Amino acid sequence: MTCHSCGVELPHNAKFCPECGTAVAVRACPACGIPAERGRFCMACGTPIDATHARATPATAQPVTERKVTSVLFGDLVGFTTLSESRDAEDVRELLSAYFERCRTVIGRYGGTVEKFIGDAVMAVWGVPIAHEDDAERAVRAGLEIVTAIADMGADLQAPDLAMRVGIVTGEVAVTLGATGQGMVAGDAVNTAARVQSAATPGRVWVDDTTRSLSSAAISFADAGAQIFKGKTEPVQLWEAGTVVADVGGRHRMDGLEAPLIARERELRLVKELFHAADESGRPRLVVIDGEPGVGKSRLAWEFEKYTDGLTASTWWHRGRCLAYGDGVAFWALAETVQGRLGVAEGDDRAVIAQKLDQALERFVPDRTERDWLRPRLAVLVGVGGSGFAREDLFAAWTAFFEYLAADTAGDGAAPVVLVIDDAQHADEGLLDFLEHLLNNATGAVFVLALARPELLARRPDLGGRRTIVIRLDPLDDAAMGRLVEGLVEGLPPATRTALVGRAEGIPLFAVETIRTLVDREAVIRRNGRYVPADGVEVDLDAIGAPASLQALIAARLDALDPTERRVVTDASVLGAAFTGGGLASLAADVDDLDSVLESLRRKEIIVLTTDRFSAEAGQYRFVQSMVRQVAYGTQSRRDRKRRHLLAADYLSGEQEAADLAVVIAQHLLDAIDASGEKDSDRDELARRALALLEAGAARARALGSHIEAQRHLEKALDRAASMDPAVLARIHHAAAGAALDAGDYAGTIDHAKMATKLFDQLEQPVEAGRAAATHAMALSWLGDNGGAIGIAQPRWEVLQARGDADTALLALANCLAFAHAGLGRYHDMAPYADRAMLIAEAANDLHSLSRAMRQMARCYSVRGAQLSALALTQAAAQIARDQGLWDALAMALGIQVSIQLTRDLAGALANSEQGMAAARRGGVRATIDTSLTNQLLAHWVAGRLAEARNLLSSSADEPRDPTLRLALRGISRWINVAAGSQQDDPASAELEDVESFDDAYSLAWAGHTRMLQALDSGNTAAAARIAERTLPHVLAAFDLADEFVFHWPALVLAALADGDADLAERLMGPVSMARAALPPYLDAQRLRLRGLVRAARGDDPAEIEADLSAGVRGLASFGAAGDAARAEEDLAFWLASQRRTEEAELLLAHVRASYEEMDARGWLAQLDNRSRLEH
Repeated sequence: MTCHSCGVELPHNAKFCPECGTAVAVRACPACGIPAERGRFCMACGTPIDATHARATPATAQPVTERKVTSVLFGDLVGFTTLSESRDAEDVRELLSAYFERCRTVIGRYGGTVEKFIGDAVMAVWGVPIAHEDDAERAVRAGLEIVTAIADMGADLQAPDLAMRVGIVTGEVAVTLGATGQGMVAGDAVNTAARVQSAATPGRVWVDDTTRSLSSAAISFADAGAQIFKGKTEPVQLWEAGTVVADVGGRHRMDGLEAPLIARERELRLVKELFHAADESGRPRLVVIDGEPGVGKSRLAWEFEKYTDGLTASTWWHRGRCLAYGDGVAFWALAETVQGRLGVAEGDDRAVIAQKLDQALERFVPDRTERDWLRPRLAVLVGVGGSGFAREDLFAAWTAFFEYLAADTAGDGAAPVVLVIDDAQHADEGLLDFLEHLLNNATGAVFVLALARPELLARRPDLGGRRTIVIRLDPLDDAAMGRLVEGLVEGLPPATRTALVGRAEGIPLFAVETIRTLVDREAVIRRNGRYVPADGVEVDLDAIGAPASLQALIAARLDALDPTERRVVTDASVLGAAFTGGGLASLAADVDDLDSVLESLRRKEIIVLTTDRFSAEAGQYRFVQSMVRQVAYGTQSRRDRKRRHLLAADYLSGEQEAADLAVVIAQHLLDAIDASGEKDSDRDELARRALALLEAGAARARALGSHIEAQRHLEKALDRAASMDPAVLARIHHAAAGAALDAGDYAGTIDHAKMATKLFDQLEQPVEAGRAAATHAMALSWLGDNGGAIGIAQPRWEVLQARGDADTALLALANCLAFAHAGLGRYHDMAPYADRAMLIAEAANDLHSLSRAMRQMARCYSVRGAQLSALALTQAAAQIARDQGLWDALAMALGIQVSIQLTRDLAGALANSEQGMAAARRGGVRATIDTSLTNQLLAHWVAGRLAEARNLLSSSADEPRDPTLRLALRGISRWINVAAGSQQDDPASAELEDVESFDDAYSLAWAGHTRMLQALDSGNTAAAARIAERTLPHVLAAFDLADEFVFHWPALVLAALADGDADLAERLMGPVSMARAALPPYLDAQRLRLRGLVRAARGDDPAEIEADLSAGVRGLASFGAAGDAARAEEDLAFWLASQRRTEEAELLLAHVRASYEEMDARGWLAQLDNRSRLEH
């Protein structure tokens, strides 16, 4: 047991914490607080109690009294009596319990202690048992949160009069720790807090002067007047708490113009609830705040940041911004978040960054082996490491880093991780893919908040799948906008207010920018902390010429700047939404006292200085709104634009992170070209530089696993390279083909690979042409055209055999030829290519390729019957993968082991399937995760673990993208759901037709299996039998008698028997009956069972039938195939009943029924009951 206050481990039978003096928590009623030693209900009030409800009230403890300065909160429900009169007593009790629980939760989150509930009132204290300097502030934050929570509760209950009023007083009290039957605190502050609460306006928080002075740095207050209270000789000055305006202690406070949060309370509450749900579940969550520019996305994130900062529990906060410039820099925002956590500062060189990375790993990752694995992969992300890692390996490492943060086993304890991604509509595809990986695989509480315009979800509508919640921010209605305008400026003339609301069209930014314009023109001034109309000035929007559109409004503000300020803003707009002082100085070298100009622009709220210590942009400037930057950029002449872009490119080229910014520098050069005149002599040289940078950027993107971004960069280069050297074009097309293949864009792969092959052939470079042809062939195989793939790759393979410099091309060709022949079920033809790939890879010490070739050869051995050899090869391939940290390769090697063990060693298959899934999730390759899930489901299916299988299905990510894997997973899900009695989903006809158009045997086997089951479901047994006969060759081609054969073949035989066609059933038995090698135990047991059923259908010798059926039952049970054993036992029981051996049959059926009940196989139980009725 640990202390609920300080977390120290408590000695056995301790009544007080030895470190902080806090009383040990005991189980107590959540409603009335009476201690409850045991039982499920409170013996005093009948409220349900669970083990989570505890409080510090030990029955026998010697009270300890001391004087402390505390903040005391009293809160009282208003309107509850009226509400309770119209409701049932039980409903009232449930409502009151929910109110108590909500108050307890909020107060606990802010570090307070509930002293007691009195009817529908609550009393809480801060500063007991341990005082903190921000106790008063946290008490006020909690009060504001409770008031909002009760207002939301009233709205949900359609009780608009339900509200909470709160009073908070800070002062010296007597604190009694360990007391029973009396209050924990007593004194004048307690009495005064109760009276302040009574005086407060419903729905508001009132505080005394001391509380206000201690919390005003982070919370706004309004004068609530002086109140005379009984027992007080002087009036008590009170203040009404407004809103939280900063982080704890006033950090990051914005003293400029800030609109109140209007009509976004529900959205903010949802963000908070989702954050806490992620924290409590220990699972990741993505929330996308979606809305047009200026609608309030950043403001919602700011409110959430202030909220989490005020909580007592720690939060690992990170922030990154996606660059709009340069068409996406791979993982820029993610790199910013990690650099912020490392404490990387502007100007840190590579050695310093590497040192900070080492320090962070020492801090957060206790295991040295894990640190050694993480270090080089994180170094790639933060720009101080090389490449050479597979994308899935990088994703696994980056995810693991955030998991270690969330666990923080070496620090202050578990805490949720928050990632805020600004301008997510500009996110590169690699970053979005990483977020998908994180959401599907992370095991810690990682909460991602993405702020995006609608373009993001238009591009990736299914981003994150079921772990994503989209919160759409629509424009405000006129009433809400009116309240917002009134919150910005007090006392605006009604006509002006109405005009401003109409022009804003629900966009808060328009109202804010309009008021800023009025401030610039001194029509609105700041007085006593509020903005008000200036004396003697008529605030008339038409009279002062206020523009009617947001863009024109911003342009007018910029035109009002003095010439130097205007020039500096234009220079900054070329650098992007955020910029450094050094970068700006390179463009504005002739501006005297640039710092003073920047300070003036900051005061005028054109730019802001980033001070967030957890952002890599800390110390940089950024435009207050992206639209300000866009308007400033659009006003330049072409010549000035070119000059500024070239200066920016030169500056960035000299920076330490120039390699990371290659795409940004290239975009500056391309923009300079676009702004050039046709006769400018530097156009060709600028294009050459830009293409080289785009290639470098693409190479970095691929090194980071962002293949779609790499493809986009290379295709942009090709758009500008039409007149370039053919060798350059061939190289770029080949690189684009490889990026497209890894990105899953097979049509794009084929287009680029064809062009690269053609150009390399023209250049008489057969080795490079062979590599490009291999890429082309692999794309064809992935599209289901294995024959076409062989037709492309085979001629190149033959041409290059005699060359001594073609190993790289031969390895690529060998891999794709082995893959294509395996797809066609030609394992004898596959073997030479897999063998050659192994030899080349080992000679080159290419361990990744060696592991892949060993897996290919193992598959070949397995299907051809040499399963011990296959196991040995996969074990070696798995060891290589473990040693190299190749999680995807490890998962695939374990998957082959599972496919072999499923018919030989069920315990081994179960263990390896679990390890394979763990490795696959760490690797993050979707197809491998789906394949590993299939393996794990098959192992649970064989073992009769239906509940575990269903849990796997319900907790898995969205359906596989690969159509064949999707079909296979649906087929297995169908078996499980039929057994469990759950509803099953069939694939659409179009999906089946797509798979049936493929030429690979695996796809055709699953398509035939699905068609056959559909025919049986419809009662068309004749059609099912015909499909079974057509499907067997595909099953044999795909698996021979190994792998998944044991799952397909019995179903085919049973389909023939369902149609009463014993001859067909016997023919379908043929491949197994005539097998020369000894069959593995599971397959042999199925053979005996099915042979018995075929003999029974023919009416053969009863002794032989019984012997086969009984042997099948024993074999299946001995292997551990619980479900199949029960089904076989059911068949035996009904056959015995047909032989008038009723007593034996009934004994067996009782055992079958017990087996089904143990497996929770409700579907099979229902089928058994129905079969029993039909038989009788």
